[in-house]
Amino acid sequence: MNKIDELIRLLGDRSSAVRWSAAEALRKIGDPRAVEPLIKALEDGEASVQWHAADALGEIGDLRAVDPLISVLGNGDSGAVRQSAADALGKIGDPLAVEPLIRALEDSNCAVRKSAARALGEVGDTRAVKPLLNRCLEEMDMDVRKEASEALEKIGILERIGIAADVLRKIGNAREIEALIEALGNSKWDVRMYAANALGKIGDARAVEPLIKALGDSDSNVRWRAVKALGSIEDIRAVEPLIKALVDSDSDVRCGAAEALGKIDDARVVEPLVRLLGDSKSNVREKAAGALSKIFPQITEIIFGKISSNNIKTCIKNLETSQLTIPMNNLTKITIDADTYDFDMVERFITYSINYVGQKHLRKKVEVHIYGDPEKLHPNFLNSFRNLCRKVIIQEK
Repeated sequence: MNKIDELIRLLGDRSSAVRWSAAEALRKIGDPRAVEPLIKALEDGEASVQWHAADALGEIGDLRAVDPLISVLGNGDSGAVRQSAADALGKIGDPLAVEPLIRALEDSNCAVRKSAARALGEVGDTRAVKPLLNRCLEEMDMDVRKEASEALEKIGILERIGIAADVLRKIGNAREIEALIEALGNSKWDVRMYAANALGKIGDARAVEPLIKALGDSDSNVRWRAVKALGSIEDIRAVEPLIKALVDSDSDVRCGAAEALGKIDDARVVEPLVRLLGDSKSNVREKAAGALSKIFPQITEIIFGKISSNNIKTCIKNLETSQLTIPMNNLTKITIDADTYDFDMVERFITYSINYVGQKHLRKKVEVHIYGDPEKLHPNFLNSFRNLCRKVIIQEK
């Protein structure tokens, strides 16, 4: 009698420990001759023998085991046995197991649900997409949700129809979008966060109002994903809510709101972003400056005093300290009203302009236009501009 035959014989031993040890040994060997005896062992009175037999059948991968494993998955008394059956079906990978595994996503035992989700990912059948998506959104157990999301990735849905990073990257049709919108009201914060992220990836305008509502969520992670999602959709309806989010208590939310506003071409965002340049957090200030650099592709003029300008996108009027970090690489003109300019701000600008504009750029490209009586301008300013800039032009009002 060879080793395989001996182990098969031991599957009928009086001791359950011997029987499950024999099943485990057959799993490691992986010989197909053991398939039928292991299938019979699925009916053993001891759960430990059953789940070791199921494990062995999964490793061997013989299609003869599919129907018996499906039966155990649906009817096994022990959660551990049903879990092992689900794992085994995933390893075998027969599409015949898809529907039974989908039903197992509703099993009362969370370990069985987790294994069923993993198995569906290994089988890779698209029939499992919607049930797995629902499990991501409705499941109470975080480990099961995680396994369901990873299963969706394995199926390849994330590349093809895009369901959100970590859980759902993108979905295409109206039914799933409605499900995600509904999930924004889920009692679990991470489900709400994943739903917001997914809606942003999809980019459907139907999600704008629900995402705006999510900006008031009690969890900062959800608010952060909501501002990111609104930035991805780039809908003008989100401008005012995103401006309000610039003063959120969480710095990541403020950063996300600044980035989002930088993607929306709307003049209302300029002043709030400028104010954000004075935020206490450096990462928020950086995001605000980055957003402004997108809104202002080129700042060509700075005005000090009461002089009108028609182009808000290329002109800063009455510069504030916080604005000194705005990119000024395209600056060509400084305009000063000698009667109404702010002394302190001009002084600060001269001090900082060498660092933020560059002395070489100032001397080569920037002209200073002074309107009104130049004697009303502090003499040090006039000398500084003549030394720093290409030309100083004095004009009457």
